[in-house]
Amino acid sequence: MRIKKEKSAIDRVHPFYFSMPALIIYGVFFLLPILINFGTAFTDWSTYKTGFNFTGIDNFITFIKNGDIIRSTKATFIFTITVVLLQNVFGFFLALALEKSTRLNNFFRAVFFAPAVIAIVVWGYLFQTILQPKGLFNNILSLIFQTNISTAWLGSVNFTIFVVGLVNVWMWTGFSMMIYIASLNSIPEEIIEAAKIDGLGYFGMIRRIIIPMIMPGLTVNILISTIGSLKVFDIVMVLTKGGPGRSTMVINTLIYETFGQGLLGYASAQNIFLIVLISIIAFPVYIQLSKRVVEA
Repeated sequence: MRIKKEKSAIDRVHPFYFSMPALIIYGVFFLLPILINFGTAFTDWSTYKTGFNFTGIDNFITFIKNGDIIRSTKATFIFTITVVLLQNVFGFFLALALEKSTRLNNFFRAVFFAPAVIAIVVWGYLFQTILQPKGLFNNILSLIFQTNISTAWLGSVNFTIFVVGLVNVWMWTGFSMMIYIASLNSIPEEIIEAAKIDGLGYFGMIRRIIIPMIMPGLTVNILISTIGSLKVFDIVMVLTKGGPGRSTMVINTLIYETFGQGLLGYASAQNIFLIVLISIIAFPVYIQLSKRVVEA
């Protein structure tokens, strides 16, 4: 009996060994840097000094007082709201249109999903050219409206952040669409047929049957798009570098700029602010959406 118990204990621990390589990589390259970041955020560490001193919450007070974090947070929120709303609306309705697996639908699925598998830098430089005052987009608008249009889409302090958001939506809508298609295909056919027999219309079907039944997929899509938008960096950096006039300076591009200035402790404090901001937004969103999940 003792031998059997010992073997049972070994069998229970054995799967843990397979996860050890992943846990070690995760700890070294993710958890450890975060812990170091938390420590340096409360110091005056910079490339201009040979050492550093503990400064308490001075870094946090400084970036709140100088207004940079407020402006970058505002730009980040505008970008996030634009992306989360449009990406999920477009992705959902594309999924409804392409739900059935036919040759034509599969072709369009691939077309809409393709931008998500190509490097963001490529799309960034491409849209830089397209959105120039004499670029392709203005040429198409000029042809449609029969007038000369030369709007600097990436040169306005008022709406460029929305334009960058729309480019991001264009890239990632196909990804959201595929998750919604998988969710739609998981709805039992009997439920749909019963709703049709009861005389439920198309929009009534979407509201009362489809949306409640795809809440797991909806939750995943909203969380991914929210977290990704709050920590956006690459597409903003390629398209505008935070300009014009810092109007598209999101939190991560501000952190990048601060690190580039050699203010390592100050940049670490800004990074902590971003981590906390993502946490206080993502966790409540997840909890609220999880409460609405319907078991099929």
